[in-house]
Amino acid sequence: MTTTYTEAADLIHRATRKNVLLCASPGQLLDPGHARAKEIIASGSLGRVQFARGQGSHPGHENVDTYGIDPTWYYRPGGGPVMDVAVYPLHSLTGLIGPVRRVTALSGVANPNRTYRGHPIDIQMDDSTLMLLDFGSNVFAEVNGTYCQVARNTPQVEIYLTEGVLQIGGWARPGVPLEIHGAHDGVKGWLRPDRLQPRMKHTVADLAHFADCVADGLSPIHSAAHAAHVIEVIEAGYRAARSGQVQEVSSSF
Repeated sequence: MTTTYTEAADLIHRATRKNVLLCASPGQLLDPGHARAKEIIASGSLGRVQFARGQGSHPGHENVDTYGIDPTWYYRPGGGPVMDVAVYPLHSLTGLIGPVRRVTALSGVANPNRTYRGHPIDIQMDDSTLMLLDFGSNVFAEVNGTYCQVARNTPQVEIYLTEGVLQIGGWARPGVPLEIHGAHDGVKGWLRPDRLQPRMKHTVADLAHFADCVADGLSPIHSAAHAAHVIEVIEAGYRAARSGQVQEVSSSF
């Protein structure tokens, strides 16, 4: 949406003043696995959320197919793995649990010796950031945002409740959109819902939902206010890492 909360808030103000609809990607809650998980949390059938984890890492764009596009801009100010990849689980966790109130983090350059097509990359942005989120009422979540993940076999989001567990595969584990641990027919164990629709590529789903909102006067699930909040969380995380102090988050959605 933007790279700063101030810019995001200004866009929202302008859109409101002009009476136009403003949405922002990614629309994580449009994914069927996320939507079902949100219903389960809201129902209270697995109790209340206690803590969560978010997977937001990547091998580094110099190590994957980038369609021949020079990926070195990812390592410049305004880029980095948090804005690029961790933004997804940050949208997921805030969409499922609620707004973040405080953030702390550790951040730095884990691999300064990166190359693209035999040429060194000028690393100007941290490639490894770990964030700890406080949602209030002692509900915490950890989120990783790195370009240090050579491979993965874990879900994008894990939510641990008093009576069960929700694991959302997302793009990190697309073959398993949702796994639920709880009591099923009186027996505790893991269940994979078999009637979830296949996950649509998020950019397509986001645009389709935006068109529906314009046509039918709906309130967007992937709201600009939600995205602005996530941007403030990211900014607060980097401030926390630089200062060594927990940072407050003032926005909501």
